[in-house]
Amino acid sequence: MSSKQHRVIVWATGDVGKRAIRETIRHPRLELVGVLTYSPEKVGRDAGEFCGEAPVGVKITMSKEEIFALKADCAIYAARAAGPAGHRMGSGIETVVDDVVGLLEAGTNITTTVTDFHAFGHPRLGAGLDRIRMACERSGASLYAAGTDPGYVLEQIAYAFLASQRKVESVEIIEFGDLSRRPSPNMIFDQMGFGKPMSEFSSEGWCAHLIEEYAGPLKQLAEAAGFKIDGTKVRGEVAAAKEDTPIVAGLVKKGTVAGQRFIMSVLSQGKEVVWLDQYAYVTLNVDAPTWDMRKVGWRVKVNGDAPFDADLTFPIPSDRIGEFVPAYNANLPVNAIPYVIKAKPGIVTTEQLPPILPAGPIEDRVS
Repeated sequence: MSSKQHRVIVWATGDVGKRAIRETIRHPRLELVGVLTYSPEKVGRDAGEFCGEAPVGVKITMSKEEIFALKADCAIYAARAAGPAGHRMGSGIETVVDDVVGLLEAGTNITTTVTDFHAFGHPRLGAGLDRIRMACERSGASLYAAGTDPGYVLEQIAYAFLASQRKVESVEIIEFGDLSRRPSPNMIFDQMGFGKPMSEFSSEGWCAHLIEEYAGPLKQLAEAAGFKIDGTKVRGEVAAAKEDTPIVAGLVKKGTVAGQRFIMSVLSQGKEVVWLDQYAYVTLNVDAPTWDMRKVGWRVKVNGDAPFDADLTFPIPSDRIGEFVPAYNANLPVNAIPYVIKAKPGIVTTEQLPPILPAGPIEDRVS
């Protein structure tokens, strides 16, 4: 096996960033050279000790200039997702673009959990998308968006099922998300609207937000399945809690929003051919008799000449899910690093990369 090391930066130190730091340290082919944080209390700490490993001699910093100057081979950009106020918390679009361009201009490739970069870039990036592409062209660097939602289910797993098809009739992904144990009151109550009176929740507004988030990856999946795309569609509704429900983030009162179901779809010849049926809830005890609510996970159905119907569930108790969620978001960006370093310059997508494996590209495993 080659002994070549890839020098890696981890940008941000939340739950996902912390896990990415740990897995970068543990990876035999990666060398952690820098960590950026937004938290003053973490500055100066050894990155290894911060994530529960032995000291590695890398001190956490808040200085972006120090990080850019490292000119690392790759950065795992795990800053909190950007977006319109009221929909997402974290860095604004301008800040995200400046960060990413600064890394790319330094010749640093990027794997990221920020959903703005799925499917060649979210429209809300605006003129920033051209800045990013130009930075890639000038430096020869690449950027790849990983993570879970959208992420590996829409891309990695669904694409694997498509490999066995010659004729695809439809692709259906059903997602079940239990948010009752997420310690994120801003996300649960402010961003997603749980706990609001039913009359105050805007299904139309949330529909508009979701189709912006998912249209790109869903269209990309539809094109990979061979469909000619006519357009997109979104619909959904919310359901009320049947009783007062304490959750980790706070209290959801009886009669307020406790469950959401929204369906985002891609149309071909007027028919829905690819769709994501997304359930999000803080309790299963909601007033929605026609919903098929299930435990956390996904169901992926490919209707074609080699049909699949697969249930993907978490084989862990619900009270321990929080221990594992960071891995679902952090591991793919870590595993993707050798592939992205080899990729052509620009924003690259899953379909443009070989299958991403923990041991890296096959050619790198040959002495």
